[in-house]
Amino acid sequence: MTRRTLSWSGTFPMMRLFPVLWSVGFGIGTLMLWIAPDSIPYDGVPGGEPPEAKWLFLAAWVVGTAMVAGFAALTWRLKRVRVEDDALLVSNFRREVRVPLRDVVGVRQRLFPVAGSITIDLARETPFGREITFFPQRRGLFGAEGPTMRELRALVSAAGEVSARDDALPRAVPAP
Repeated sequence: MTRRTLSWSGTFPMMRLFPVLWSVGFGIGTLMLWIAPDSIPYDGVPGGEPPEAKWLFLAAWVVGTAMVAGFAALTWRLKRVRVEDDALLVSNFRREVRVPLRDVVGVRQRLFPVAGSITIDLARETPFGREITFFPQRRGLFGAEGPTMRELRALVSAAGEVSARDDALPRAVPAP
């Protein structure tokens, strides 16, 4: 049983941890400018920041948090994908589901909303829906098909050939 991870290892930190850490961290720094400006040195002088600095930081925090939240909303559906023998192991970082490779009906690389992400179309409904989107470990440059995409297509093709051979085998008919 060989198990390989196809998705980028930074998926969880970037989509779940970074937005919270950035917003809270920048928010605390901005709040400190408002409630305790003497505690923050500016040019080596505690409390020496220009009066417009707190407004600039507040605006940067609001705009930055909106942008980070937008990015998080776009990437929230990204999954961790691993391949194991004849199946994909798909996880939303809480739950993992086994999806047979023969259930994959299409694989495509997306440019929007997350450039370079790969979407797997499935024949059957899973707890994550009929589409699984992930950000690959290895991707092509400038929208070109990358090595993960080629590997996934080869795995799906091989699983389809095995499935077609299995379907061609004679089946025992149960006695009446």
